[in-house]
Amino acid sequence: MTTTVAAKRRPEGTPPPTGRRTRKRDLLPLYFLTPAALVLAVFILLPLVRSFILSLFDASLLKPDAGEFVGLGNYVDLAQNPRFWNSLAVTLTYTICSVVLAYFVGLGTAMLLNRRFRLRWLARILMILPWAVPEVVAVMIFKWMLDAQFGIVNHLLMAVGVISEPVAWLNDPGTALVIVILTTVWIEYPLATLILLAGLQTVPEELMESAQLDGAGRWQRFRHVTLPLLRFVNIVVIILLSLDTFRRTTLIYTMTGGGPRQATETLPVWTYVEAFANHRLGSASAIGITVLLILGAATLSYFFTVIRKGER
Repeated sequence: MTTTVAAKRRPEGTPPPTGRRTRKRDLLPLYFLTPAALVLAVFILLPLVRSFILSLFDASLLKPDAGEFVGLGNYVDLAQNPRFWNSLAVTLTYTICSVVLAYFVGLGTAMLLNRRFRLRWLARILMILPWAVPEVVAVMIFKWMLDAQFGIVNHLLMAVGVISEPVAWLNDPGTALVIVILTTVWIEYPLATLILLAGLQTVPEELMESAQLDGAGRWQRFRHVTLPLLRFVNIVVIILLSLDTFRRTTLIYTMTGGGPRQATETLPVWTYVEAFANHRLGSASAIGITVLLILGAATLSYFFTVIRKGER
């Protein structure tokens, strides 16, 4: 019966689809995905495989193919090295603090820019400037502002009586990581703002008006209407900020070089130092693979945790 109806609907003169034509039609999406798959294989998969192979050797940057095979020896050395655990702690502290602050600053900015006011278009343009400025330029600006002798920050704080003498912010282990976190937040919050602003604009105004008519205040509308509708947007924002922050190297290395006394040395920075300063390519590859595993595990656990909570 189904075959008869399909045959009646088929235009006259059109041959029925054969097995070969059906297979070609099913394989058509694969043809379009092939270029992207080749790019991923050449620029991502092959370097990952190469890095994993190097992590099994005691390879040097000067002679990467002449290293001695040590198996999992580099990973064992990492687990027994106090510097690894210090870098891991610094990395987690840096990532969590930067992501949380960037998210809340981005959320507040997005809610402000979602309102109607004069020159809103100009405010949106100015908001994206920190993200558009090259990272090295932003770091040099912050280093100049925080300079112990000529920095404007010390000058202003001394003028209002907060401090009595200039402070070397980036040379103090107690303040260096804080400054690095604040610089990272300044660079990353526009990304969170853009994504959250796009999510806020998808919230139906009818729901907000209905909640307001039911007597819900601003906080109640935000908690019970806005936040639930931003659940999947928050997943994207948190994952993107976490990945971007966890692997960030240029900002920290340019600003502090991982110091003072390894107070700002994250795992990516240590990877760079091991590879290009100490010429220990095998150890650096092991650190890089470890970073990849940590990122993958954290991303998957966060994603599935949020999805399960959303299904309840």
